[in-house]
Amino acid sequence: MAGTSETSSAISDDRFRSLVEDLPAVTYIADFVGTFTLRYVSPQLTKLFGYSPDAWMADEAAWVDAVHPDDRERILHEAEACIAAALPFDFEYRLITADGRERWIWEKTAVQRDHEGRPLAVNGVMIDVTDLHHAQEALLDEAEGRAREREHYETALRRQADEHRHHALHDDLTGLPNRRSLYERLAAEMSAAQPGYEFSLLLVDLDRFKEVNDVLGHQSGDDLLRQVAARFAREVRGEDLLARLGGDEFAVLVGGWRGAEAGLEIARRLSDALCQEFILSGVPVHVEASIGIARYPFDGADATTLLRCADSAMYAAKDLSTELELFDGDRDHHSPTRLKRLGELRQALDRGELVLHYQPKLRLESGTIPGVEALVRWQHPEHGLLPPGEFVPLAEQTGLIKPLTSFVLRAALQQVNAWQTAGHDLSIAVNISERSLLDPDFPDEVTCILLDAGVPPHHLELEITEGTIMADPVRAAAVLRRLDDLGVVLSLDDFGTGYSSLSRLRELPISEIKIDRSFAARIETDERDIAIMRSTIELGHNLGCSVVAEGLETAEALQRVTSLGCDTGQGFHIARPLEADAISAWLADRQG
Repeated sequence: MAGTSETSSAISDDRFRSLVEDLPAVTYIADFVGTFTLRYVSPQLTKLFGYSPDAWMADEAAWVDAVHPDDRERILHEAEACIAAALPFDFEYRLITADGRERWIWEKTAVQRDHEGRPLAVNGVMIDVTDLHHAQEALLDEAEGRAREREHYETALRRQADEHRHHALHDDLTGLPNRRSLYERLAAEMSAAQPGYEFSLLLVDLDRFKEVNDVLGHQSGDDLLRQVAARFAREVRGEDLLARLGGDEFAVLVGGWRGAEAGLEIARRLSDALCQEFILSGVPVHVEASIGIARYPFDGADATTLLRCADSAMYAAKDLSTELELFDGDRDHHSPTRLKRLGELRQALDRGELVLHYQPKLRLESGTIPGVEALVRWQHPEHGLLPPGEFVPLAEQTGLIKPLTSFVLRAALQQVNAWQTAGHDLSIAVNISERSLLDPDFPDEVTCILLDAGVPPHHLELEITEGTIMADPVRAAAVLRRLDDLGVVLSLDDFGTGYSSLSRLRELPISEIKIDRSFAARIETDERDIAIMRSTIELGHNLGCSVVAEGLETAEALQRVTSLGCDTGQGFHIARPLEADAISAWLADRQG
């Protein structure tokens, strides 16, 4: 910085002088015609930092020498770049006062220009923010404190209106644009759209986020949202808009002429961004998301409709466990097609179109078959054999899940009775939904079905997921204890994908845990998954539980889990799900 002693001739307004000299900050004015030349530095320079304004105006090196040595190169580089481009300054650095104290300075300028936009002068302010830095070190909520201080100083610089608008359009927790900002951008994109212009709207919902809050606390939940926002921000393009709509829900407007096509690419990148574990309160946590994609103008021509379509697609992704789904009117909760499918499912229960397939479980040490898992299918008259993902989520969203569960239990236990009569001593496992687990009448229903089928209770295994239990742990525990008193075997399915606390699991009457198939998929090559599998098996045994490994699709995976001490295996390498007659033949072949 260079200056002259002609400052007094440029400052003639006594009231302005009085104002700036009463501020707890150093103000300065500089010409900006070819060079950056100081013409005025307020007396606060002496009061705050012990330096002479005249000395700074007379010698550029005086200011440079006052900058902390560790900050000097950076600040000089930034200042030179701003001066060369005629841009305002906005940076922080440490300044050494005349008596040797270290102070943090926030320096900001505004460039005055003529009617042709050429820079004429610079008005600048240097504010001592040392106390703010000290407060930030002492307070856990550093961001909020800094925002308050920055808002205070920006108000003094007549930027309060812009700051208010920013807060109105952004999420406080993550700093991302909010729902209002998204709607404004959608409206702008649609109003400016030319024929042939397309874009995508992605709706992203974190799976089982409530479990993170319940188990690790809301502070960890907030930390997760911030980390997710940071990862997502690295994956979107400059022309896209990433927003947080509230809770665990994010949205991305994928713009540009390839917006509809690029939507799938961005969605996959967001999903991949969650693959690496998050560390929350020192705990490694794996998070997945369900992503719904709606396209303009195909799925909706206004913001409300497009957002609803993306929401429908997102729930379809959750129901189908596919991570991401394009909007499909056939799955829309408000569509005639969905209502038709719901009516067909009701009729399927009455017409006997639902059938069971059975997948054997292998006792790894002895090579025997202790039981099978019952898996429901729909023999649709028009669409053929439908997997459970095509209709079970629909049943869970309505009251149909109760009669569907009753059908599966009755059919499965009747088949067990038939196998036992034929000399096959098998148990059978049935998956139980959240609605059944939270139904206080469910244990009585199970009792009646067992009596009708003539099957001892210990031959029935009921599989529930961690997420199902966490939906309402108190009510779920009460129902589980009644089922345990009945003699039914309780199995915790998909273990390792939720966030249940070990203390809570220890209190539940669980006899078996089933390790999620995602770990077995990489157990042949991934040392971390091998370590996780080993630890989970040991944990299950320490809890007094039998351990089942799901998803064994190769001989190598089967050999690996056997060597790790797992009790039981299940997967395509052992046997695919088969019809009842095929199971009987398969068992006979093994015995023969």
